[in-house]
Amino acid sequence: MHEDVVTNDMTRWQFWGEEGKAMSEYAEGHGRSLAKLQLKPASKVVLDGSFSTFAFYWSAGLRTHQAFQRAVRPCHHNCSQAAGGDANKLAVCMDTVCFPHAHAMDDQVWIMHLREGPG
Repeated sequence: MHEDVVTNDMTRWQFWGEEGKAMSEYAEGHGRSLAKLQLKPASKVVLDGSFSTFAFYWSAGLRTHQAFQRAVRPCHHNCSQAAGGDANKLAVCMDTVCFPHAHAMDDQVWIMHLREGPG
């Protein structure tokens, strides 16, 4: 992960996709990152990297993200099984295996479109 991305215990908390989680807890959890943000306020960002957030903000119906989704879905399943319920193991697998592979698949779509040109 890039050095300017600040992660915390809310990073994969699934706030936006699950019932019963309070906004106050979400805000308080991200608020604990304030000291890290103040070190380099012009460049530090807080990451909400929960899988439900990706589901809401991906452009799921657009052709350019379908390769990403086709790559990440089975990988997530494999990582979930291998992690055996350990959230940290799942996060490491997703960050080191699934997302790089899915981004590479996404990049191939852009390369193909650049070669084909407009139209």
